[in-house]
Amino acid sequence: MASTLQSGNAQQYVDFDEYIDYQLQKTRGNIKSTDVLTAFAFVAVFVLAYLLAFVICDHWLVPEGFSQTTRMLLLAFVGLVSAGWLGWRVVWPYMQQVNQLFAAKLIEKSQPELRSTLLNLIDARAAGKEVSPEILAAMEKRAAISMSHTNVDEAVDRRPLMWACYAVLGLVVLFSFYTLFTPKKVSASIWRALFPVSALEAPTQTVIEKVAPGDAEVIPGSRLEVLVDISGETPEQITLHYSTADREFVNEPIEMREDPDMPRRYRAEIIGTNGEGIQQDLNYYITAGDDRSVSYAVTVFQPPSAEIVELHSTYPQYMERESKTRTTGNIDDYEGVIVTFLAEANMPLKSATITFHDDQGTSYRAEAIPMTAINTEHTRFRANWVLNINSENGTYPRYYTIECRNERGETDPNPTRWPIRI
Repeated sequence: MASTLQSGNAQQYVDFDEYIDYQLQKTRGNIKSTDVLTAFAFVAVFVLAYLLAFVICDHWLVPEGFSQTTRMLLLAFVGLVSAGWLGWRVVWPYMQQVNQLFAAKLIEKSQPELRSTLLNLIDARAAGKEVSPEILAAMEKRAAISMSHTNVDEAVDRRPLMWACYAVLGLVVLFSFYTLFTPKKVSASIWRALFPVSALEAPTQTVIEKVAPGDAEVIPGSRLEVLVDISGETPEQITLHYSTADREFVNEPIEMREDPDMPRRYRAEIIGTNGEGIQQDLNYYITAGDDRSVSYAVTVFQPPSAEIVELHSTYPQYMERESKTRTTGNIDDYEGVIVTFLAEANMPLKSATITFHDDQGTSYRAEAIPMTAINTEHTRFRANWVLNINSENGTYPRYYTIECRNERGETDPNPTRWPIRI
């Protein structure tokens, strides 16, 4: 019992039963692989459809987008459904064998001229009944010859796989068109869907790219300029909202103005109550179209400063006057008097320097003398200075200040100015 198969110039001879078994085994393998691919294709359809629906809802239907909890529940649902489907349609069938009768039925369905010969042959084999060798050989010969004129690959129904592939292609096209025409970022919503624990906010038509300075520390009485860079759709108005620690102002709006030198950059200044500067801690955030920034904290900190607690005047011996001590910082004394400055700082200082000025401004320094710390906390300082009038032009410093610097390098932006009269 043999069949002759032509392949090029060579001839291969196999038994009819071996040829039938080979074709059946090939068909069974095709059935299993097709089922696996179809199952994965349907999972791809399900996941893509979920992502598309998630993106649309996250963009337009759910205010401020899905919450983190909802995203986690949705992802868990999708994961469980996909895992269950793959377990049912892939893992379990993969562990089983495709029945020969089922494979034979598919082959006969695609090759009607077999006329149940293959099914009867397989059934006879499976039943274990005694069949005349001549009859069995005739059945094998007829089945083998008929199968040699057909392609058993066509026996497997791949239409569900094709439908699933078309669905995947259609969803990809829809995704592409939506990505092309939507004003919001699709990638952000996909990331939120696949990684629900991420802190990424829902996408908006207007995107606040940068807020400067963000969190900040300021000194009492100062003003804070806030800069905002945006992208996407430009809204009619961009607003800064701030709330003070004492709740005197809550979500107080300040309209931001576009920077004439930098397109899509906006500026606003927090000037405090009645323009007196910021006197207490506050929080602020930015709204631009459908986007809103996180809340930023502005902390008011006390800068380093020092005040004169004592001025001690020591007179030259020829004046025959006793030394005197004053608790004010104003100097009004004679030339040649040695003045001892005693100052106290509001915090430990790295350095303190007495700086003399020829006018009320502090931009020009006439002279400077360092002060020496007299306690371990570095909060009390002392220095000596001899009152002296310039012999060449008859001038002397008119004011002095104490420049302080702490360990963080911070200084007093508005030191007290004391007058000098010699």
